[in-house]
Amino acid sequence: MGRGVSPQWDSILRLVGIILLAVGAGNSLYYWRRRTDIADLVEQHPKRIVWVYKKVSSSSMYGVTVARFSFLIFGLDNKRRVQVRLPARDADRLLEELSIKLDHITFGYSPELERKYRKNPQALLGDARKRQ
Repeated sequence: MGRGVSPQWDSILRLVGIILLAVGAGNSLYYWRRRTDIADLVEQHPKRIVWVYKKVSSSSMYGVTVARFSFLIFGLDNKRRVQVRLPARDADRLLEELSIKLDHITFGYSPELERKYRKNPQALLGDARKRQ
């Protein structure tokens, strides 16, 4: 005849379950509130975007590249960055469209742009105007 879980262990397991559920719900809420809808940002708040650049990342296994990913990194005026993963051809197409629609944005990456962005994101708006 098998033994059941003692009432003490049953209470402990229930408490652990409730704690894990609360932590999971808290994490979900935290990340949901931090998420940024890029389409909404471009359409409704385009002046918040000051810098956009493309980053290519690859995944390797045993020295063989098995996947390549393209990311567009959006630098916002509050020093926050939002990255979006896209197929390479879509990333290039979106960059082209953004350069037409949002002419105040600085495009491309360099260590100098990185320093400027970290110091004062608004400085990149001046860079975009100089290029025109």
